[in-house]
Amino acid sequence: MLQAQESILYDGELRIHILNSYSGLQLNFEATIVSSSHWDFGHNLVSNSDYTYQQSIVTYPNTNVYFNWEIGNTYGMGKGLYQITVRNTVGNVLAYFYYNTRTTKHCSSADLEINYNVSNSVFSLISGGTINNQTLDIWNYVDCMCCDPEINLFEPQAPTNLFVYSSCGHPQLYWNNNAQEDYWTNVDVYRGEVYSGYPSSFSLIASLPQNTTSYYDTRYTTGSGAVAYYKVCKRNVERNSAFSNVVNISIIPQKIVEENPSLSMETESEKSKTALFQNYPNPFNPTTEITFELTENSIIHLEVFDILGRKVETLAEGYFNKGIHRINFNR
Repeated sequence: MLQAQESILYDGELRIHILNSYSGLQLNFEATIVSSSHWDFGHNLVSNSDYTYQQSIVTYPNTNVYFNWEIGNTYGMGKGLYQITVRNTVGNVLAYFYYNTRTTKHCSSADLEINYNVSNSVFSLISGGTINNQTLDIWNYVDCMCCDPEINLFEPQAPTNLFVYSSCGHPQLYWNNNAQEDYWTNVDVYRGEVYSGYPSSFSLIASLPQNTTSYYDTRYTTGSGAVAYYKVCKRNVERNSAFSNVVNISIIPQKIVEENPSLSMETESEKSKTALFQNYPNPFNPTTEITFELTENSIIHLEVFDILGRKVETLAEGYFNKGIHRINFNR
């Protein structure tokens, strides 16, 4: 990589001086985005054709070419890797080099000033040195330096092709971080759980290292009774990508707070030391299984009530050892 040279010019971010021009000469200079990802100056990912192409046609006796940063909302150069190409009037490529604009903020002065020699089709720095086929980093001294794109403000591309399946009784997730050139530091996994419908919110359940493409969720066991929804995004320090597609898988419900309107359970130990699981199937079928967990040996009363609060049946009463217990209710 070559460091671009500072300039005192104020009329463009890239200025090309044409040497050895002659009467009748016409050249077509192009700045074309070649990186698979590019950004505007707010570090927002550009997903359309904005800031992808800029053209300047130069005819004798004009000997200067200017390429600018963003012009309006769509034109000019953003932040990415650009190929700077010169063509003749029939479209043949005479020379090119690459211009990396990803490590600078929006400055008013020109950041790169170079020569193009017509006689030998060579791009070169003002100070000398051919740059044909080479990559130049934009001038990035302190007062014009934006950031380290690897760990800073650039919005990442969203992960793709998220899918989930049951592996050894738990949800297993896989996704692609895609092959596009962008920057991220972590992958975040979000989950929402419901008995039916779609989650009203998702919670962050894991923040994974940069190149991770899978996650094994041991919090839930796959089965029936509830549904877990998942989505993932990439993160560049504090800048998140858009979310991936959302996937879901059926799970066995985990601990339900003791506010189930159909069930009540009292113990002589502290309530915080007991757990009542959602009955399965749910809602009530003629036969359903009720599961509860005791963290210590306890005397319990397990009763079923209808939606009007009337007692239907006592399912269990007496001394139970600590552990998980399952009782069938047939009504």
